[in-house]
Amino acid sequence: LGKGWYAGNISSVGAYQDVIGDSGEGATNELALIAKLAITYADGSTQVIDTNQNDWKSSDYSPVTANDYFDGESYDANIAKKVAGWNNVGYDTSNWSNVTEGNYVGKLHSSTKAVARVAEEYTQHPVSAFTYNDSETLTPEQAGNDFGAVTKHDVDISKDITLKAGDKLIVDMGQNMVGVTNLSISGPQGATMTLRHAEMLNDGRKNPTLESGGSDGPKDTLYMRAITNAKVTDTYTFSDDATQTFQPSFTYHGFRYVEITADQDITIHNIQGKVITAVGEQTG
Repeated sequence: LGKGWYAGNISSVGAYQDVIGDSGEGATNELALIAKLAITYADGSTQVIDTNQNDWKSSDYSPVTANDYFDGESYDANIAKKVAGWNNVGYDTSNWSNVTEGNYVGKLHSSTKAVARVAEEYTQHPVSAFTYNDSETLTPEQAGNDFGAVTKHDVDISKDITLKAGDKLIVDMGQNMVGVTNLSISGPQGATMTLRHAEMLNDGRKNPTLESGGSDGPKDTLYMRAITNAKVTDTYTFSDDATQTFQPSFTYHGFRYVEITADQDITIHNIQGKVITAVGEQTG
């Protein structure tokens, strides 16, 4: 279960916990699931199992080690390998926990709105990319601005990109979008890749009329001031050196630019921007 709109940092902004009466002193923000498991057997017979304390179990041992709509998602592929097959018949759940039944006092209504989905038809592809290293950053005097500038090294986005530990890769998806990145990557077991997202890059200059405006860092770094306190950061920990795919499932971001770093050398084989939308058919 993901934190979603209810239990994450976004809930304090939208007051979603207030709406269902789980806020203030003593609030737990505990996640819960109500569901029906519809089974069709080989002989054509069917069975429906509602969520209950007898037939359902749960486990917190998940490859998704953190998730939040504002802050992002962390995924450990090593855990994913250990729990592979958890959703298959016959999986050993002897170390899973029993579930408890909660008391929800509200009323449940089916949604009358469109459901959010990954719109494959709007998939974005990067238009350019470059790497830089903080050690090569130009001073304001050298760059002729207020915050300095990074030294850009253009990379060919049509080929594999080798990203060295300590370097930063900035990928331009071509336009602002709402969604997540999809990456085909390889790296050593235990290496961690970090993705940060932003809608703009710094131009290296202060705003002459607004003290709180203008750049918040050297030219061509991510402009984060407008994002306020959201981390907009996803992390992925490699399970082995085979090519792997990462696409967050429990978060989304508004972004055009992606900054990619890693604590060991990794290779990026492909990167896409997956658009998330609740828009159905066009009506006008």
